Amino acid sequence: MSLEFNIGLSIAKAARRHEGKLAFVGAAQKMTYTQFENLLAATTMEFKERGVGRDSVVGIHTIDSRLAVAGIAAANLLGAPWVHATPSALRKPSLKVSHVLCVKNAKQKPDHPNLMEFESGWLDKRSLDYWFEQVDPQGFASPEQPARIGQSSGTTGAHKFIAISEIDNFKRSTWQPVFMKEETTVLGCLFPPLSGVGLNSRVRTLIDGGCIVETGILEQQAGWISAGVNTIIASPSQFATLLSEMTDDPARRFAKALVGGGRPSAQFLEKMAERFDKICVFYGSTEMGHAAETVVTDVASFDGALDPLTEDGIEIQVVDENDVSQPAGVEGVVRLRREGFVPHYIQDPLANSDAIRDGWFYPGDLGVFAESGRLQISGRVNDSLNIGGVKINALTVDDFIQSDPNISDGYCFVIPDETGIDRVNILASFKPGLPDQQAATMLLERISAKVAKSLRPRAVYVVSAVPRTDTGKPVRRKAAEIAGTIAPLATA
Repeated sequence: MSLEFNIGLSIAKAARRHEGKLAFVGAAQKMTYTQFENLLAATTMEFKERGVGRDSVVGIHTIDSRLAVAGIAAANLLGAPWVHATPSALRKPSLKVSHVLCVKNAKQKPDHPNLMEFESGWLDKRSLDYWFEQVDPQGFASPEQPARIGQSSGTTGAHKFIAISEIDNFKRSTWQPVFMKEETTVLGCLFPPLSGVGLNSRVRTLIDGGCIVETGILEQQAGWISAGVNTIIASPSQFATLLSEMTDDPARRFAKALVGGGRPSAQFLEKMAERFDKICVFYGSTEMGHAAETVVTDVASFDGALDPLTEDGIEIQVVDENDVSQPAGVEGVVRLRREGFVPHYIQDPLANSDAIRDGWFYPGDLGVFAESGRLQISGRVNDSLNIGGVKINALTVDDFIQSDPNISDGYCFVIPDETGIDRVNILASFKPGLPDQQAATMLLERISAKVAKSLRPRAVYVVSAVPRTDTGKPVRRKAAEIAGTIAPLATA
Protein backbone atom coordinates (compact mmCIF):
# COMPACT_ATOMS: atom_id res chain seq x y z
CA MET A 1 0.00 0.00 0.00
CA SER A 2 1.23 3.51 -0.84
CA LEU A 3 -0.32 6.72 0.41
CA GLU A 4 2.85 8.77 0.92
CA PHE A 5 2.51 10.50 -2.46
CA ASN A 6 -1.26 10.22 -2.81
CA ILE A 7 -2.97 13.38 -4.04
CA GLY A 8 -6.31 12.16 -2.69
CA LEU A 9 -4.94 11.84 0.82
CA SER A 10 -3.20 15.24 0.61
CA ILE A 11 -6.47 16.90 -0.41
CA ALA A 12 -8.44 15.07 2.32
CA LYS A 13 -5.96 16.22 4.97
CA ALA A 14 -6.12 19.79 3.66
CA ALA A 15 -9.93 19.73 3.81
CA ARG A 16 -9.82 18.71 7.45
CA ARG A 17 -7.01 21.16 8.26
CA HIS A 18 -8.85 24.15 6.78
CA GLU A 19 -12.43 23.24 7.75
CA GLY A 20 -14.83 26.16 7.59
CA LYS A 21 -12.56 28.19 5.32
CA LEU A 22 -13.71 28.98 1.77
CA ALA A 23 -12.39 26.50 -0.79
CA PHE A 24 -14.41 27.43 -3.90
CA VAL A 25 -16.21 30.60 -4.92
CA GLY A 26 -18.57 30.22 -7.90
CA ALA A 27 -20.83 32.52 -9.86
CA ALA A 28 -23.84 31.36 -7.83
CA GLN A 29 -22.54 29.73 -4.65
CA LYS A 30 -19.61 29.16 -2.33
CA MET A 31 -18.17 25.95 -0.89
CA THR A 32 -16.15 25.65 2.30
CA TYR A 33 -13.45 23.06 2.91
CA THR A 34 -15.89 21.28 5.21
CA GLN A 35 -18.50 21.09 2.46
CA PHE A 36 -15.85 19.97 -0.02
CA GLU A 37 -14.79 17.18 2.36
CA ASN A 38 -18.41 15.98 2.32
CA LEU A 39 -18.33 15.95 -1.47
CA LEU A 40 -15.02 14.07 -1.46
CA ALA A 41 -16.31 11.60 1.14
CA ALA A 42 -19.55 10.89 -0.74
CA THR A 43 -17.72 10.50 -4.06
CA THR A 44 -15.12 8.14 -2.62
CA MET A 45 -17.74 5.98 -0.91
CA GLU A 46 -19.83 5.85 -4.08
CA PHE A 47 -16.78 4.88 -6.12
CA LYS A 48 -15.97 2.06 -3.73
CA GLU A 49 -19.56 0.79 -3.86
CA ARG A 50 -19.35 0.77 -7.66
CA GLY A 51 -16.21 -1.40 -7.54
CA VAL A 52 -13.55 1.23 -8.25
CA GLY A 53 -10.15 -0.02 -7.13
CA ARG A 54 -6.61 -0.76 -8.24
CA ASP A 55 -7.77 -2.65 -11.31
CA SER A 56 -9.96 0.24 -12.49
CA VAL A 57 -9.40 3.25 -14.73
CA VAL A 58 -11.79 6.13 -14.03
CA GLY A 59 -12.82 8.58 -16.74
CA ILE A 60 -13.79 12.04 -15.45
CA HIS A 61 -16.24 14.11 -17.50
CA THR A 62 -17.27 17.44 -15.97
CA ILE A 63 -16.56 21.16 -16.24
CA ASP A 64 -17.30 21.64 -12.52
CA SER A 65 -13.91 21.95 -10.84
CA ARG A 66 -15.31 20.88 -7.46
CA LEU A 67 -16.57 17.55 -8.79
CA ALA A 68 -13.48 17.14 -10.99
CA VAL A 69 -11.08 17.48 -8.05
CA ALA A 70 -13.27 15.34 -5.79
CA GLY A 71 -13.52 12.59 -8.42
CA ILE A 72 -9.77 12.57 -9.09
CA ALA A 73 -8.98 12.55 -5.35
CA ALA A 74 -11.44 9.70 -4.79
CA ALA A 75 -9.95 7.63 -7.62
CA ASN A 76 -6.43 8.14 -6.28
CA LEU A 77 -7.46 7.21 -2.72
CA LEU A 78 -8.74 3.90 -4.09
CA GLY A 79 -5.63 3.33 -6.23
CA ALA A 80 -7.33 3.88 -9.60
CA PRO A 81 -5.70 6.04 -12.28
CA TRP A 82 -7.93 8.59 -13.99
CA VAL A 83 -8.19 10.09 -17.47
CA HIS A 84 -10.16 12.97 -18.91
CA ALA A 85 -13.12 11.16 -20.51
CA THR A 86 -12.87 12.69 -23.96
CA PRO A 87 -14.30 10.74 -26.91
CA SER A 88 -10.76 9.89 -28.04
CA ALA A 89 -9.94 8.47 -24.60
CA LEU A 90 -13.09 6.37 -24.45
CA ARG A 91 -12.47 5.08 -27.98
CA LYS A 92 -8.95 3.85 -27.14
CA PRO A 93 -9.27 0.20 -26.01
CA SER A 94 -5.77 0.09 -24.51
CA LEU A 95 -6.75 2.63 -21.83
CA LYS A 96 -9.35 0.17 -20.46
CA VAL A 97 -11.59 2.85 -18.94
CA SER A 98 -13.80 0.91 -16.51
CA HIS A 99 -15.97 3.68 -15.00
CA VAL A 100 -16.91 7.22 -16.02
CA LEU A 101 -17.97 10.02 -13.66
CA CYS A 102 -20.33 12.70 -14.95
CA VAL A 103 -23.18 14.80 -13.56
CA LYS A 104 -26.75 13.49 -13.68
CA ASN A 105 -28.03 16.36 -15.82
CA ALA A 106 -25.09 16.56 -18.23
CA LYS A 107 -26.20 17.81 -21.65
CA GLN A 108 -23.89 15.39 -23.43
CA LYS A 109 -23.16 12.26 -21.46
CA PRO A 110 -20.15 10.10 -22.34
CA ASP A 111 -20.88 6.96 -24.31
CA HIS A 112 -19.84 4.35 -21.75
CA PRO A 113 -21.71 1.39 -20.23
CA ASN A 114 -20.61 2.11 -16.65
CA LEU A 115 -21.57 5.71 -15.90
CA MET A 116 -21.41 7.02 -12.36
CA GLU A 117 -23.83 9.95 -12.54
CA PHE A 118 -23.34 12.32 -9.63
CA GLU A 119 -26.47 13.68 -7.98
CA SER A 120 -27.13 15.42 -4.68
CA GLY A 121 -28.47 12.19 -3.22
CA TRP A 122 -24.89 10.96 -2.92
CA LEU A 123 -24.47 13.48 -0.11
CA ASP A 124 -27.70 12.53 1.69
CA LYS A 125 -28.21 8.80 1.49
CA ARG A 126 -25.55 7.76 3.99
CA SER A 127 -23.80 9.08 7.05
CA LEU A 128 -20.53 10.77 6.16
CA ASP A 129 -19.13 10.48 9.66
CA TYR A 130 -15.84 8.63 9.81
CA TRP A 131 -15.95 8.23 6.03
CA PHE A 132 -12.21 7.66 5.79
CA GLU A 133 -12.38 4.65 8.11
CA GLN A 134 -15.41 3.32 6.24
CA VAL A 135 -13.61 3.53 2.90
CA ASP A 136 -10.26 2.30 4.24
CA PRO A 137 -8.45 3.60 1.14
CA GLN A 138 -5.61 1.43 -0.11
CA GLY A 139 -4.04 3.84 -2.58
CA PHE A 140 -1.66 2.49 -5.21
CA ALA A 141 0.49 -0.59 -4.79
CA SER A 142 3.63 1.51 -5.34
CA PRO A 143 4.50 5.15 -6.11
CA GLU A 144 5.69 4.06 -9.57
CA GLN A 145 2.22 2.92 -10.64
CA PRO A 146 0.17 5.22 -12.91
CA ALA A 147 -2.10 7.66 -11.08
CA ARG A 148 -3.11 9.68 -14.10
CA ILE A 149 -3.28 9.13 -17.84
CA GLY A 150 -2.37 12.46 -19.38
CA GLN A 151 -3.48 13.59 -22.82
CA SER A 152 -1.17 15.54 -25.08
CA SER A 153 -2.24 16.99 -28.40
CA GLY A 154 0.59 19.39 -29.22
CA THR A 155 -0.04 21.54 -32.29
CA THR A 156 -1.23 18.60 -34.39
CA GLY A 157 -4.51 18.13 -32.55
CA ALA A 158 -3.97 14.34 -32.52
CA HIS A 159 -4.42 12.98 -28.99
CA LYS A 160 -1.63 10.92 -27.44
CA PHE A 161 -1.84 9.32 -24.01
CA ILE A 162 0.91 8.99 -21.42
CA ALA A 163 0.89 7.24 -18.04
CA ILE A 164 2.02 9.50 -15.18
CA SER A 165 3.14 7.71 -12.02
CA GLU A 166 1.81 8.52 -8.57
CA ILE A 167 5.09 10.04 -7.42
CA ASP A 168 5.47 12.14 -10.57
CA ASN A 169 1.85 13.23 -10.36
CA PHE A 170 2.41 14.25 -6.73
CA LYS A 171 5.47 16.31 -7.63
CA ARG A 172 3.61 18.10 -10.43
CA SER A 173 0.59 18.87 -8.26
CA THR A 174 2.66 20.21 -5.38
CA TRP A 175 5.18 22.19 -7.47
CA GLN A 176 4.89 25.87 -6.66
CA PRO A 177 5.97 28.63 -9.03
CA VAL A 178 8.41 30.90 -7.24
CA PHE A 179 5.99 33.71 -6.47
CA MET A 180 3.14 31.44 -5.35
CA LYS A 181 5.18 30.71 -2.24
CA GLU A 182 4.79 34.27 -0.99
CA GLU A 183 1.19 34.16 0.28
CA THR A 184 -1.98 32.10 0.32
CA THR A 185 -3.32 31.84 -3.20
CA VAL A 186 -6.75 33.05 -4.24
CA LEU A 187 -6.81 31.55 -7.71
CA GLY A 188 -8.45 32.45 -10.99
CA CYS A 189 -7.49 29.81 -13.56
CA LEU A 190 -8.46 29.91 -17.24
CA PHE A 191 -7.14 26.44 -18.00
CA PRO A 192 -9.92 23.81 -17.91
CA PRO A 193 -10.14 21.87 -14.62
CA LEU A 194 -9.21 18.55 -16.27
CA SER A 195 -6.16 19.87 -18.15
CA GLY A 196 -2.75 19.26 -16.61
CA VAL A 197 -2.02 22.87 -15.69
CA GLY A 198 -5.64 23.56 -14.76
CA LEU A 199 -5.92 20.60 -12.40
CA ASN A 200 -2.47 20.94 -10.83
CA SER A 201 -3.05 24.64 -10.15
CA ARG A 202 -6.34 23.93 -8.40
CA VAL A 203 -4.97 20.96 -6.41
CA ARG A 204 -1.95 22.84 -5.09
CA THR A 205 -4.19 25.77 -4.17
CA LEU A 206 -6.42 23.46 -2.08
CA ILE A 207 -3.50 21.66 -0.44
CA ASP A 208 -2.10 25.03 0.65
CA GLY A 209 -5.43 26.22 2.05
CA GLY A 210 -6.16 28.71 -0.71
CA CYS A 211 -9.39 29.51 -2.52
CA ILE A 212 -10.38 28.71 -6.12
CA VAL A 213 -12.60 31.32 -7.74
CA GLU A 214 -14.70 29.98 -10.63
CA THR A 215 -16.93 32.59 -12.24
CA GLY A 216 -18.67 32.74 -15.59
CA ILE A 217 -16.80 34.29 -18.50
CA LEU A 218 -18.83 37.51 -18.42
CA GLU A 219 -18.46 37.92 -14.66
CA GLN A 220 -14.80 36.91 -14.52
CA GLN A 221 -13.13 40.19 -13.72
CA ALA A 222 -15.76 41.53 -11.35
CA GLY A 223 -16.02 38.14 -9.64
CA TRP A 224 -12.28 37.82 -9.26
CA ILE A 225 -11.92 41.30 -7.79
CA SER A 226 -14.76 40.89 -5.32
CA ALA A 227 -13.37 37.51 -4.21
CA GLY A 228 -9.86 38.91 -3.78
CA VAL A 229 -8.13 36.90 -6.51
CA ASN A 230 -4.40 37.51 -6.33
CA THR A 231 -3.14 34.97 -8.89
CA ILE A 232 -4.39 34.28 -12.42
CA ILE A 233 -3.07 31.35 -14.45
CA ALA A 234 -3.63 31.18 -18.21
CA SER A 235 -1.96 30.74 -21.60
CA PRO A 236 -0.84 33.77 -23.63
CA SER A 237 -3.90 33.47 -25.88
CA GLN A 238 -6.24 33.25 -22.88
CA PHE A 239 -4.60 36.27 -21.27
CA ALA A 240 -4.81 38.16 -24.58
CA THR A 241 -8.57 37.56 -24.66
CA LEU A 242 -8.87 38.65 -21.03
CA LEU A 243 -6.84 41.82 -21.66
CA SER A 244 -9.02 42.72 -24.64
CA GLU A 245 -12.08 42.56 -22.38
CA MET A 246 -10.60 44.62 -19.56
CA THR A 247 -11.76 48.21 -19.31
CA ASP A 248 -9.76 51.29 -18.37
CA ASP A 249 -11.09 51.00 -14.83
CA PRO A 250 -7.98 51.19 -12.59
CA ALA A 251 -9.58 48.57 -10.32
CA ARG A 252 -9.05 46.08 -13.11
CA ARG A 253 -5.59 45.16 -11.86
CA PHE A 254 -4.31 41.95 -10.30
CA ALA A 255 -1.28 41.01 -8.25
CA LYS A 256 0.22 38.02 -10.08
CA ALA A 257 0.00 36.38 -13.49
CA LEU A 258 1.35 32.93 -14.25
CA VAL A 259 1.78 32.48 -18.01
CA GLY A 260 2.21 29.02 -19.56
CA GLY A 261 1.30 27.02 -22.63
CA GLY A 262 3.11 29.15 -25.19
CA ARG A 263 5.84 31.70 -25.81
CA PRO A 264 4.68 35.20 -24.80
CA SER A 265 5.67 37.99 -27.19
CA ALA A 266 7.21 41.32 -26.17
CA GLN A 267 4.03 43.17 -27.18
CA PHE A 268 1.95 40.81 -25.06
CA LEU A 269 4.13 41.28 -21.96
CA GLU A 270 3.98 45.06 -22.31
CA LYS A 271 0.18 44.86 -22.14
CA MET A 272 0.36 42.42 -19.23
CA ALA A 273 2.58 44.78 -17.23
CA GLU A 274 -0.17 47.39 -17.36
CA ARG A 275 -2.57 45.07 -15.51
CA PHE A 276 -0.41 42.82 -13.29
CA ASP A 277 2.11 43.62 -10.56
CA LYS A 278 4.18 40.48 -11.13
CA ILE A 279 4.43 38.14 -14.12
CA CYS A 280 5.87 34.63 -14.01
CA VAL A 281 6.43 32.73 -17.28
CA PHE A 282 6.82 28.95 -17.08
CA TYR A 283 7.67 26.19 -19.55
CA GLY A 284 6.67 22.53 -19.39
CA SER A 285 4.71 19.71 -20.99
CA THR A 286 2.27 16.90 -20.19
CA GLU A 287 5.05 14.43 -20.82
CA MET A 288 7.70 15.90 -18.48
CA GLY A 289 5.95 18.36 -16.19
CA HIS A 290 7.44 21.76 -15.39
CA ALA A 291 10.93 22.39 -16.72
CA ALA A 292 11.73 26.12 -16.43
CA GLU A 293 10.34 29.42 -15.16
CA THR A 294 11.24 33.03 -14.55
CA VAL A 295 9.71 36.08 -12.91
CA VAL A 296 9.68 39.01 -15.34
CA THR A 297 10.98 41.95 -13.33
CA ASP A 298 11.55 44.31 -16.26
CA VAL A 299 9.38 43.83 -19.34
CA ALA A 300 11.51 46.17 -21.46
CA SER A 301 14.67 44.10 -20.95
CA PHE A 302 13.08 40.62 -20.81
CA ASP A 303 14.51 38.48 -23.60
CA GLY A 304 12.30 35.43 -23.01
CA ALA A 305 15.01 33.48 -21.16
CA LEU A 306 13.89 31.05 -18.42
CA ASP A 307 15.68 29.41 -15.50
CA PRO A 308 15.77 25.57 -15.79
CA LEU A 309 14.36 23.83 -12.70
CA THR A 310 17.52 21.80 -12.14
CA GLU A 311 16.74 21.25 -8.46
CA ASP A 312 13.83 19.06 -9.58
CA GLY A 313 16.17 16.75 -11.48
CA ILE A 314 15.35 18.19 -14.91
CA GLU A 315 18.03 18.29 -17.60
CA ILE A 316 17.56 20.42 -20.71
CA GLN A 317 19.67 20.36 -23.86
CA VAL A 318 19.57 22.23 -27.16
CA VAL A 319 20.75 19.92 -29.96
CA ASP A 320 21.15 19.84 -33.74
CA GLU A 321 19.56 17.34 -36.13
CA ASN A 322 22.19 14.76 -35.10
CA ASP A 323 21.43 15.23 -31.37
CA VAL A 324 24.73 17.04 -30.80
CA SER A 325 24.50 19.56 -27.98
CA GLN A 326 24.80 23.13 -29.20
CA PRO A 327 26.86 25.90 -27.57
CA ALA A 328 25.35 29.02 -26.04
CA GLY A 329 23.88 31.36 -28.63
CA VAL A 330 23.15 28.66 -31.22
CA GLU A 331 19.52 27.73 -31.86
CA GLY A 332 18.53 24.08 -31.94
CA VAL A 333 15.89 21.56 -30.94
CA VAL A 334 15.02 21.37 -27.22
CA ARG A 335 15.07 18.00 -25.50
CA LEU A 336 14.41 17.13 -21.84
CA ARG A 337 14.88 14.31 -19.41
CA ARG A 338 14.14 13.96 -15.73
CA GLU A 339 15.96 11.82 -13.22
CA GLY A 340 14.11 8.56 -12.63
CA PHE A 341 11.39 9.27 -15.17
CA VAL A 342 11.15 8.03 -18.76
CA PRO A 343 7.89 9.00 -20.51
CA HIS A 344 6.13 6.53 -22.80
CA TYR A 345 3.03 6.98 -24.93
CA ILE A 346 0.43 4.24 -24.49
CA GLN A 347 0.35 2.00 -27.57
CA ASP A 348 1.61 4.67 -29.95
CA PRO A 349 4.86 3.39 -31.53
CA LEU A 350 5.13 6.25 -34.04
CA ALA A 351 4.82 8.96 -31.39
CA ASN A 352 7.26 7.10 -29.12
CA SER A 353 9.92 6.78 -31.81
CA ASP A 354 9.45 10.39 -32.92
CA ALA A 355 9.18 12.24 -29.58
CA ILE A 356 10.88 9.93 -27.06
CA ARG A 357 14.34 8.59 -27.85
CA ASP A 358 17.05 7.17 -25.58
CA GLY A 359 15.33 8.50 -22.48
CA TRP A 360 15.00 12.04 -23.90
CA PHE A 361 11.71 13.75 -24.67
CA TYR A 362 11.56 16.07 -27.70
CA PRO A 363 8.63 18.48 -27.17
CA GLY A 364 8.99 20.00 -30.65
CA ASP A 365 10.32 23.34 -29.45
CA LEU A 366 13.23 25.39 -30.77
CA GLY A 367 15.47 27.07 -28.22
CA VAL A 368 18.80 28.65 -27.47
CA PHE A 369 20.88 28.83 -24.30
CA ALA A 370 22.41 32.07 -23.07
CA GLU A 371 25.91 32.14 -21.60
CA SER A 372 24.25 32.37 -18.18
CA GLY A 373 22.60 28.97 -18.68
CA ARG A 374 19.11 30.39 -19.10
CA LEU A 375 16.91 28.92 -21.83
CA GLN A 376 15.02 30.93 -24.43
CA ILE A 377 12.22 29.16 -26.33
CA SER A 378 12.35 30.66 -29.81
CA GLY A 379 9.58 28.77 -31.59
CA ARG A 380 8.18 25.42 -32.67
CA VAL A 381 9.80 22.93 -35.00
CA ASN A 382 6.52 22.32 -36.81
CA ASP A 383 5.57 26.00 -36.70
CA SER A 384 7.98 26.64 -39.55
CA LEU A 385 6.30 28.11 -42.59
CA ASN A 386 7.82 26.80 -45.80
CA ILE A 387 7.33 29.63 -48.28
CA GLY A 388 8.93 28.90 -51.62
CA GLY A 389 11.61 26.80 -49.95
CA VAL A 390 12.38 29.40 -47.28
CA LYS A 391 11.46 28.34 -43.74
CA ILE A 392 10.12 31.08 -41.49
CA ASN A 393 9.00 30.85 -37.85
CA ALA A 394 5.21 31.30 -37.78
CA LEU A 395 5.40 33.01 -34.40
CA THR A 396 7.04 35.99 -36.10
CA VAL A 397 3.81 36.65 -37.98
CA ASP A 398 1.63 35.65 -35.01
CA ASP A 399 3.19 38.41 -32.89
CA PHE A 400 2.09 41.05 -35.40
CA ILE A 401 -1.41 39.56 -35.56
CA GLN A 402 -1.82 39.49 -31.78
CA SER A 403 -0.74 43.14 -31.47
CA ASP A 404 -3.50 44.37 -33.79
CA PRO A 405 -5.90 46.54 -31.73
CA ASN A 406 -9.03 44.94 -33.22
CA ILE A 407 -7.97 41.33 -32.68
CA SER A 408 -9.62 39.14 -30.08
CA ASP A 409 -7.51 36.13 -31.13
CA GLY A 410 -5.77 34.90 -34.24
CA TYR A 411 -2.73 33.32 -35.88
CA CYS A 412 -1.31 32.52 -39.29
CA PHE A 413 -1.40 29.28 -41.26
CA VAL A 414 -0.40 28.08 -44.71
CA ILE A 415 -2.52 26.80 -47.60
CA PRO A 416 -1.58 26.51 -51.29
CA ASP A 417 -2.79 29.09 -53.79
CA GLU A 418 -4.25 28.32 -57.20
CA THR A 419 -0.78 27.49 -58.53
CA GLY A 420 -0.07 25.05 -55.71
CA ILE A 421 2.41 27.34 -53.92
CA ASP A 422 2.01 27.62 -50.13
CA ARG A 423 0.93 31.08 -49.00
CA VAL A 424 0.43 32.69 -45.61
CA ASN A 425 -3.17 33.27 -44.49
CA ILE A 426 -4.76 34.46 -41.23
CA LEU A 427 -7.54 32.95 -39.11
CA ALA A 428 -8.96 35.50 -36.68
CA SER A 429 -11.77 36.53 -34.38
CA PHE A 430 -12.37 40.21 -33.67
CA LYS A 431 -13.52 42.33 -30.75
CA PRO A 432 -16.97 43.91 -30.92
CA GLY A 433 -16.90 47.29 -32.62
CA LEU A 434 -15.89 47.45 -36.26
CA PRO A 435 -17.67 45.22 -38.78
CA ASP A 436 -15.65 42.04 -39.25
CA GLN A 437 -14.95 42.78 -42.92
CA GLN A 438 -13.54 46.22 -42.12
CA ALA A 439 -11.44 44.85 -39.25
CA ALA A 440 -10.15 42.05 -41.50
CA THR A 441 -9.17 44.51 -44.25
CA MET A 442 -7.34 46.74 -41.77
CA LEU A 443 -5.53 43.72 -40.28
CA LEU A 444 -4.41 42.58 -43.72
CA GLU A 445 -3.07 46.04 -44.54
CA ARG A 446 -1.24 46.39 -41.21
CA ILE A 447 0.42 42.97 -41.39
CA SER A 448 1.42 43.42 -45.04
CA ALA A 449 3.14 46.69 -44.12
CA LYS A 450 5.16 45.09 -41.32
CA VAL A 451 6.40 41.76 -42.73
CA ALA A 452 8.63 40.73 -45.59
CA LYS A 453 7.00 40.47 -49.02
CA SER A 454 7.15 36.66 -48.97
CA LEU A 455 5.18 36.61 -45.69
CA ARG A 456 2.39 38.99 -46.66
CA PRO A 457 -0.91 37.20 -46.04
CA ARG A 458 -3.20 36.47 -48.95
CA ALA A 459 -6.44 36.41 -47.00
CA VAL A 460 -8.12 36.76 -43.60
CA TYR A 461 -10.69 34.13 -42.57
CA VAL A 462 -12.97 35.11 -39.68
CA VAL A 463 -14.49 32.74 -37.11
CA SER A 464 -16.13 33.19 -33.71
CA ALA A 465 -13.27 31.32 -31.97
CA VAL A 466 -9.97 30.15 -33.44
CA PRO A 467 -9.06 26.49 -32.69
CA ARG A 468 -6.46 25.96 -29.99
CA THR A 469 -5.35 23.07 -27.80
CA ASP A 470 -6.21 23.02 -24.08
CA THR A 471 -2.89 24.74 -23.40
CA GLY A 472 -3.56 27.50 -25.91
CA LYS A 473 -1.34 26.38 -28.78
CA PRO A 474 -2.55 27.09 -32.34
CA VAL A 475 -3.94 24.16 -34.31
CA ARG A 476 -2.80 25.33 -37.75
CA ARG A 477 -3.89 22.12 -39.47
CA LYS A 478 -7.45 22.77 -38.28
CA ALA A 479 -7.23 26.38 -39.45
CA ALA A 480 -6.38 25.17 -42.94
CA GLU A 481 -9.38 22.83 -42.86
CA ILE A 482 -11.69 25.69 -41.79
CA ALA A 483 -10.40 27.84 -44.65
CA GLY A 484 -11.63 25.19 -47.05
CA THR A 485 -15.20 25.59 -45.80
CA ILE A 486 -15.66 29.38 -45.57
CA ALA A 487 -14.91 32.40 -47.75
CA PRO A 488 -12.29 34.95 -46.64
CA LEU A 489 -13.52 38.39 -45.57
CA ALA A 490 -10.45 40.18 -46.88
CA THR A 491 -7.99 39.29 -49.65
CA ALA A 492 -4.79 40.84 -50.93
